[in-house]
Amino acid sequence: MDMSLLGIIVALVVLIIICYRKFNPVVGTLICVAILAIFSGLSVLDIITDTYFTGFSDFLKNNFLLFATGTVFASIMEGSGAAAAFAKMIYSKVGGRGAIYGCMLAVLILGYIGVNGWALMFIAYPIFLCVFKQENLPRWLIPGVIYTSLAYNSSMFPGSPSILNVLPTQYLGTDTMAASGLGIATGVFSSILCIIYLEYEFRKAKKNNDGFVITPDIAEKMKAFEELETVKPWRSVVPMILLFVLLNVFKVNVNIAIILASFCCVILYWNTTPKKLNLIDDGVKRASMVIMNTAAVVGFGYVVKSTVGFQNLIDMLSNLGGNPLISFASATTLIAGATGSGSGGIGIAMEVFAQKYMDLGVNPEVLHRIAAIACNGLDTLPHNSMVITCLAACGMTHKESYKPIFITSVCITLIGLAFAVFLGIAFY
Repeated sequence: MDMSLLGIIVALVVLIIICYRKFNPVVGTLICVAILAIFSGLSVLDIITDTYFTGFSDFLKNNFLLFATGTVFASIMEGSGAAAAFAKMIYSKVGGRGAIYGCMLAVLILGYIGVNGWALMFIAYPIFLCVFKQENLPRWLIPGVIYTSLAYNSSMFPGSPSILNVLPTQYLGTDTMAASGLGIATGVFSSILCIIYLEYEFRKAKKNNDGFVITPDIAEKMKAFEELETVKPWRSVVPMILLFVLLNVFKVNVNIAIILASFCCVILYWNTTPKKLNLIDDGVKRASMVIMNTAAVVGFGYVVKSTVGFQNLIDMLSNLGGNPLISFASATTLIAGATGSGSGGIGIAMEVFAQKYMDLGVNPEVLHRIAAIACNGLDTLPHNSMVITCLAACGMTHKESYKPIFITSVCITLIGLAFAVFLGIAFY
């Protein structure tokens, strides 16, 4: 095996172990970058100061404002009681575990209409926290539930403005509604599998008396929630509706839209929002911590893409035989796994493979939908930046909460990908 490619495999394994051992991601990725450099015969110092920190700084520059506005909005939603009021409204209308699925649907819709996934994780957590407390379910399941809400709206269901659904249009001449029937069927099929799995975990938790554990921090939050019984819950929906309208009707920049929704939340809940400036400060502090860890993993992905081993992997995948849809799906998901990025994986796959498979006569719409689904499988291994963000947003570790993320976003997504390939071969 090529030493550079072997280095990628070794570095990925080490990074996954580091994530599970709760090691600092910045230090961990630097160690793994050194491994990549050594196996590839490159200067460790040069690869860190140039390629790694280029990816690191580019991500900070392009995404810090989004992280900051998203976490501030979540902090205000939580601190003002809007999140608690929304959860109570859902719970009173649906009740029981149905409230969890109602909140999941709300998050799915917000993601589908264009709210960034990183921001949504911070927005969704306080809402699910309330519902899980009502149902006495363990908090370690919350990241898996949030990830299930986000996993399919941007790739399987057609029409989403996410980069995973938009980028293929630039290479294939398709639109965001490409292969709608295939996408909807796969999305519904995968969602049903996720609900079956989550129900299994919920029932298992009840049977084992694994309930909602109150920590000092959570106890403080719950106490604040309980003091908001008199707040009218319908008002909690107004900031979310405003965010939807600003993003999708007036096409306002996402950061500006979130800031305006935050102001709306403060105005509506002025009397129940203590220490308003502290909420903003807490949100920015949380964003700073999370984005540093996320940027470190993105920097690692930049280094992976720059190695000879990665180029050899691309060349090997380009020569895969068999049915074109099977080889295309396999290549795309492997690239996403190697880079730890769905958007990075689909970008490389489109650049390298799109024209080749169209020349083979494969339906461009099917290629579009298969690519969008495939890049959402192996990209959510433990070193994925969004996985790290989700766990940090929920105050959980990989050891505590990665299992439900892995089942819903890796295992079930790969099953969904196989289902989509079958439909593509059978009907297109």
